[in-house]
Amino acid sequence: AEAVSVAAARQPRQMFLDTTPGLEQLLDREIQSLGIPGKRVLYASGVGLEAPEESLWRVALESRVVECVRVQAKRPFHCPYESTLGNHAAGVDWLDFIWFRPNPVIPVVRVISEKSRLFHTRLIENRILTSIDDERQRYLRSLLQKTE
Repeated sequence: AEAVSVAAARQPRQMFLDTTPGLEQLLDREIQSLGIPGKRVLYASGVGLEAPEESLWRVALESRVVECVRVQAKRPFHCPYESTLGNHAAGVDWLDFIWFRPNPVIPVVRVISEKSRLFHTRLIENRILTSIDDERQRYLRSLLQKTE
């Protein structure tokens, strides 16, 4: 089990490192000077980084310029209907991103919807949170079954 978690931590993840507008190049240089590996792409107000999970923690703890680190749970996809969103959300292995425990900690979910039939961001946020809670409940049920 430990080898699996170590291997998962080494898989590249897409991260978005947000900073104050105008400091993108400074953040990029700082990441480079910290020796953090990975593919970097500058965007307005930040740097995109595709790198192992270890890099996420290093940037979050060592950077003086980064303001927020966001992790992409799934690649962008075409989603014309709420049911499509539900299917994709259910396909995310939320245990890779969230530690489940009996008292739920509700993660912050921010949604951007561009050129989509699903324009109501609260609906999208709620569907994602429902998917996370469904997996949390399945996980806790499986733990209970193991102890019985």
